[in-house]
Amino acid sequence: MAKLTRESIVPSLKQGFKVGLASLLTYASALALGLPSSYIGVVTAVIVLQAYVADSLQMAAYRMSGTLVGALISVLVLAVNPGGDVYTGLFLFVALAFCGFLTSYAPQFRMAAITVSIVFLMGVHSEDWRIVAIDRVVEIALGIACAVLVSLTVWPQRASALLRETLGRYFRDAALRVAAMTSHFLETQRAESVSDAGGLDALLAKSRDVATKAIVQESRIYPRAYQHVLGLMTTAERIHGGLHAMANALAAESGEPASFIMEPEMRELAASIEAALLSLADTAWSEHTSQRIEAVRGALDRAEARLQELRSLGTTRRFELAKLSQFYAFYHALRRVGEALTRN
Repeated sequence: MAKLTRESIVPSLKQGFKVGLASLLTYASALALGLPSSYIGVVTAVIVLQAYVADSLQMAAYRMSGTLVGALISVLVLAVNPGGDVYTGLFLFVALAFCGFLTSYAPQFRMAAITVSIVFLMGVHSEDWRIVAIDRVVEIALGIACAVLVSLTVWPQRASALLRETLGRYFRDAALRVAAMTSHFLETQRAESVSDAGGLDALLAKSRDVATKAIVQESRIYPRAYQHVLGLMTTAERIHGGLHAMANALAAESGEPASFIMEPEMRELAASIEAALLSLADTAWSEHTSQRIEAVRGALDRAEARLQELRSLGTTRRFELAKLSQFYAFYHALRRVGEALTRN
């Protein structure tokens, strides 16, 4: 159970208000339409209304499609049920077992099973089970509509906003790790705790999950936010491999620490990448961010020119193969991160 904190109490109160409002709207609408079982619509509204718009839309799609499938199955079973407790139990078992089997292939069928349970059991005790089926579908659709309406209009929490926040944390963490890993490489060529990319892996995995929701559910409603944030997601995917390669190069065994003539160029490149990542951390592309990206491009060019100059002079021959291999691995991993940023 999550702890109640000062930061979480306001969002929790807002979510509680939204659930109450959606339930009230559903109840009032059901009374106005003269629906006999308003509680079914209210329960549906509570189920559908999630913290984020994308989750609410996904749950609405699942609930509505499952309801239609469940209602259809119920009508078919009720039409062939001859009546009596034995046959009713048998057909209930067959219908729910069928839904349960199909749940493994499509989650909507879990909702279909719920609808079958309601419509079938109410229908067998009703004089006109057709009316029962229609009323249940309308009640559930009403609850879905009220939940989606509240989710979209009252303090809407977008998945794209959560993605922006998560990517901001990712870029800030990545900036710190680039600076720290470069310093450790130039000074000791040995791995430290900063080279552990596990935290970045978790942030990127969370971003991917949220991005999927934003793409599938919110892209048509909030197209501008979707396009901008997905561009940042692409940048994060590009630099992630370079960060792992830097950590792997730093962890390689290469003997005693050495000093590098290219240290000024590598520190400049790392510093420019760090500044660009921190500029991206607020996830708002601006002229300032473009300037930082241009600085990375310039640092890449100067570092490569310096390396070619040293190679032409034969300076790299002073290193043993293990140390030289480690240098090239780290240098090209650092370049990979920088080049990923300049591709925007």
